[in-house]
Amino acid sequence: MGIFSAAKPESLMDLLHHNLKDLYDAELKVLETLTEMIAAASNDDLKAGLEQHRTETEGQVKRLEECFKEMDMEPERQARAGIDGIIKEGNKMLAEAKDDPALTDVCIIEASQKVEHYEIASYGTAKAMAIELGETAVAELLDATLKEEFKTDEKLTDIATKDVNPAAK
Repeated sequence: MGIFSAAKPESLMDLLHHNLKDLYDAELKVLETLTEMIAAASNDDLKAGLEQHRTETEGQVKRLEECFKEMDMEPERQARAGIDGIIKEGNKMLAEAKDDPALTDVCIIEASQKVEHYEIASYGTAKAMAIELGETAVAELLDATLKEEFKTDEKLTDIATKDVNPAAK
């Protein structure tokens, strides 16, 4: 089995389509997971950050839908093992730490940052493809989300180092 679950890509445009479908699936799965993480978090700053990220993620889904529209495509999900594995690992960590609220918060941040790094890599790649293909509007939409993903990652690091990690010692 190759890296793609659909037909073999034959062009850079095919790869961009695959990436958009993967990102769409990932963002929708992240939305589902964020609700669970917010409920499990005990640190107020972490809860607030996750709430804000849920709102941003809803906007990111809409941006991806705009990307599909710009490319005359219907929004479509394509599951890939990457995000599924990160979410599965995060759920396992949360289950193992559930009796310790401070460790649960650390696990939430770790899982969230792994998701952010996956998304940063995916959005960066898709943006570069869109630029190469002259899909300027798509590249701009992807760049807006990419910037949000970097900010979320920075915010998670800040919350971890100032509050959450010291509380878990």
